[in-house]
Order: sequence, then structure tokens, then C-alpha cells
Amino acid sequence: MDQTFIDDFCKENHTSEKELLSDASLRRYSVSRNAFLTKGMIALQVFAATKRANSDGITERNYRDRLDELLFHDSNELKRWMELYQDRMWKTFYDWCDANEFLVSQKLKPGFGTGRYVQYPLQEARRVFTTEALLNFARAFVDNGLTLEDDLSFSAFWSIVSWDSLSFYIDSNNARLIYYNSSFTEDAQRQIYNFFLRWDGEYRIRNGSEAKKRVTSSGNLVYLSQDYDALEIREVNGKLLSSFALTSLRYEVLVNPKNHIPVRRKGIFLFKWDDLYQIWQECHYLEEGESGIALVFPDETNWSYSFRACPVLVTCPKLRIYRLSPDSTPHFLLTERKTCYLEGGLKVGRDTYLAGAAPFLVREQNEQVRIDKELIDGAENRINLRGLDIGEHVINVPGRKPIRFEIVAPFVHSPQWGANYQKWDIDAKKAAWGMAQIENGVSGMDFSPICREFINGDERTVSRAWAETFLGHSSHRPNSALKTLQNIRDYGEL
Repeated sequence: MDQTFIDDFCKENHTSEKELLSDASLRRYSVSRNAFLTKGMIALQVFAATKRANSDGITERNYRDRLDELLFHDSNELKRWMELYQDRMWKTFYDWCDANEFLVSQKLKPGFGTGRYVQYPLQEARRVFTTEALLNFARAFVDNGLTLEDDLSFSAFWSIVSWDSLSFYIDSNNARLIYYNSSFTEDAQRQIYNFFLRWDGEYRIRNGSEAKKRVTSSGNLVYLSQDYDALEIREVNGKLLSSFALTSLRYEVLVNPKNHIPVRRKGIFLFKWDDLYQIWQECHYLEEGESGIALVFPDETNWSYSFRACPVLVTCPKLRIYRLSPDSTPHFLLTERKTCYLEGGLKVGRDTYLAGAAPFLVREQNEQVRIDKELIDGAENRINLRGLDIGEHVINVPGRKPIRFEIVAPFVHSPQWGANYQKWDIDAKKAAWGMAQIENGVSGMDFSPICREFINGDERTVSRAWAETFLGHSSHRPNSALKTLQNIRDYGEL
């Protein structure tokens, strides 16, 4: 709950921050009768605390000044309001969280002294990173080669992003207090990981800067042929961009920025088998229990010794290919097995399925998921998604990155028959029919190039029958269309 959230809320509801705060101020004495207003008032209290946290730190005094400035404009009235509502309001909020399965890490009880009423929002603000702080941490995602498509477990994420290295990305007092408080470490790590799960690619360019950038997808796809002799780079839609023979492939050529491919680990490319297209596709991790292969450039990585227990499939001047089994795969290439995933369907691109051939959603543990924001809760392990409309879809899974995919309509190529296409011009009055370049007529095959040696052969085929008719021979076939054409040719009538 920070300035970014308020800005997004106002944009979504076509209002301004000033109008929002004015309306909240007018309704502040209705909080005891309305749970919705209670949550809104609590949100604004935390918002006021984060404003102080991003400037000169949080104290009881400056927090009261900020809240009074936002909502009350009278310190005496603020005091009276808090005495009447604050304890009851936060108790109502805690009860609502319990009833709706939201976890409050530390619930406060009514206290004594000058800070008894402001203790609630101050505690929340002191434990929660603001969006601006999280956007700084998102730069660490980019620096460590993470992409929007990476679906990582909590442990796999923190094996890539070093917790100790995040101190470099901190530029506010509040973020610094949370980061260096050892009692908050687990909660802080969970906040950053949850932000990664919903990350849209935006990050702060550098500390102290308002400038932001956004990454999109991981780029082109990398495939390895079934017989391990060629590496292919393709667009998301499957279009082949380039192909490299492994015997002469050099690392600097493959990772050239113009290829726009993900380089997740220097000198190592990991692949898993794609059953649908019968090819090896590059991936970030293997799930526990999966097999795969690793393409390793020994001169470019310090991890080549990790593959000593893996069988070598191919040895080239600059690289090696290792077979990875569940027992031999190096630990840094593994992630926890997903229990909720898509299965089947007709894929026509990365995360793209043909309409009418959408996949199934498999829930091995009956996870409570949301498909396009609609809650799906039941005992069904396999959910048929064929009823979804054409377009983009999002499946939210607890504790994992959302599953995003698109359903597209089939594209049928229908050539436009124009004057330059061959037609059959049939004229009953002239007792003639033949090939002609006309706009109107019956579309068909052009048999004129078929030589007479073919006609004299013994093979009886459909093509031969049509060719015989075109060249003036009687086919003696039961085909009604051929008989009609012969009657027109011979008698000028049907």
C-alpha cells in the first residue's frame, strides 16, 4: 500500500488522489458500520506510514502529522477519532483476515501511552517493502538473467538471486530497516519472491532514479535437433531464423545479441524433450525426476566439473553434450516439481493453442486456482479448457507464477481466383470446353502438359481419366462429371 498503489487505484477508478482522500475523509465516521470502509481506512493509514518511510523515516509524531494532513486537517479531531475507532477498527480487520484466510504475521493488542493508536499502521509499514523498493530489487532479477517466463519455486529463485547481493539495490530508509532486521528476513524474502511471481517486467534503472525500463519476453526459442547435430533459433511462432552445425559452433556466435536468445548460465544451455514436436527445447530448469541434456562450452563456464557423472553424448571442438538423468543432474539445474500444469492440447507456438484443441489443466493436489479470475475449487483433477474463448488467458496458482497462454483461431489460406488463374470454359452451344484464362468458370487442374505416353500406359488412375477426357479420348468411367463433360464435348448437350 504505497504511492504506486494509490496512483493505480485512481487511474482504474477515473478519479484523483485529492478526490479519493476527500471522499474518505467525509466517510471516516462510518467505518464502524461498514467493513469495506474499514479496510479502505486501514489502507490509507498504511499509505500515510509509507510516505514517511520513504522520506525521513517513521516516528509517532511525524506519522500523526502525515495522517492528519491526508484525512483530518485537525489534530484534535484526529485524536478523538482514534480514541473512538482505532482499536475496534483494527480488531475488525484482524477478524476479517482470519475469516478469509489471510495471514497477519503479528497481531497487535490495544496498548497504552502516546503510541497506542498509531502502533498498528507503523508496524505494517515497518515490515512491508514499498513498490518502489521492489522495483529496485527487480533490477536484480534482470541482472541475474531471470525472464517473465521463468516459473521458479521459492528455493530455486533464491538459489539464483543472492540475498546478500540485494543490499546493492536498496535506496530508502524503510527498505534498509527491513532488509537488515534479521527477524524479518523470511518475511522479506517472501515479499520479494511474491513480487517476482506477479512481475510484469518493469524495474528501476538505478538507485535514486525515477527512470524505469521494462523487459518483455525472453526472446527467441532455442532448439536442438533429435540427432544432436544442429542448433536452431526460432521465433515464438516457430519460424526458423538460423541454424548452426554443432561441429563448428562457437559460443560467441551463439550468444550474439542479434540472436536475441536467453543466456541463463554462462557457457551452459539446458534442454528438455518436447514430445509434441519431437525435438529438444531449451529451458531454465529441469523439474525433479525429469531427464534432459546439457550443452556445455567448457572454456566458458566454471561448472563443467559438475557434469563428470553424466554420460557424454557428443564431443565437438568447442562443446560437449551430456545426458542428464534424475540421479546425475547437477543440483543447480533442478527445481521443485510443479503439481499444477497444462497438459495436451494442440500447440501452434510458445504458450499458444489452437481453438477447439485447448489443453487440460492438471491439479495433482486439487489446488484452489483461478481461471481468468474465476475461482475453481473442487475435486476434479483434470479440467478441460476447451470451452475458453479465443484470446489470452491467465490461471493463478497459489505460490507459483501465473500460467499464461493464448488460444488462437485457425488460419485458412483461401487463394482468390482471378483472371490469371486457369479455368475450364464450358459452352454447351458450341459443343466445346477447354482451358481459358477467364474470371468466370469452373476451377480445375490443367492437364495440357500431360504427355500422350502417359495416356497409352496401362495404369488406370483418376488423373488419367481426366487427362483422357481433356485430350478427346473416351474414358469409359462411371464418374458422372466425366460423362457430363464428354456429352458436352461430343453432342453439345448435357
